[in-house]
Amino acid sequence: MQEIVYKYRKVNEQHLTLLTENKLWFPSVRTLRKEDENEYKNYMDYSKLSEPEKIDYIFNLAGDDRELAISKIEECKRDNWILFDEMGKRSGEEYAKKVGVCSFSRRNDIKYQWEEYADNFNGFCIGFDLSILAERINGHFATVTYNHYKHEAPSMTIMDAFKMGATKKKDFVSENEFRICKLHGELAEDEEYQDSGTIIPTSAYKEIILGHKLDDHYRTKILSLLKENFPNIIIKVVESVTNNAIIIKRI
Repeated sequence: MQEIVYKYRKVNEQHLTLLTENKLWFPSVRTLRKEDENEYKNYMDYSKLSEPEKIDYIFNLAGDDRELAISKIEECKRDNWILFDEMGKRSGEEYAKKVGVCSFSRRNDIKYQWEEYADNFNGFCIGFDLSILAERINGHFATVTYNHYKHEAPSMTIMDAFKMGATKKKDFVSENEFRICKLHGELAEDEEYQDSGTIIPTSAYKEIILGHKLDDHYRTKILSLLKENFPNIIIKVVESVTNNAIIIKRI
């Protein structure tokens, strides 16, 4: 069964590149709003590890070089583990800079999403075929986990940064969010995937919903782009909005 994920957008030049250049953008984890930013800092707070955990951590990191591990452990003990904690902070910041995040929702009728990310129904919402995105994008696909930011001991792998990018507070559970996290910058394995935008195939675009407050000028422009670039896309419009429901119809 085809699975669709949705991206809510307000109308501006960068967001219109979704329709003019088939581009998805992957901003750094560090640019996420404050609630998410606090999460990645929490995951990379190595000071919360116990001393035995820190010792095990260094041995695992050193691999076969046992002498190096023992030397680093003695060095860390002499300064009361301050060096270790600072190392963890720097590593977390570095990983966060290297991981880009693109957020979606599994639903197209979430009022908060329309208000917050689609300019209070003045924007649009695009539905993408998740399986096609998975074929095209070399990244980590994850349904967002909503929690209270309980600390977990980090393992200093890139998967920690991916995990940071797919965790939010329970306050946002109604967003029903799905995220794609991928490397960019010098750690990227494929130079095609950079934070200048990732081009995805036209076949991934399955439907678009236009907000009922969308300006006539932009409505005409978007419909023209769809006719030219996405002849098979399903076009819908928000018909009405109440406190309990958003009614969407096909046009």
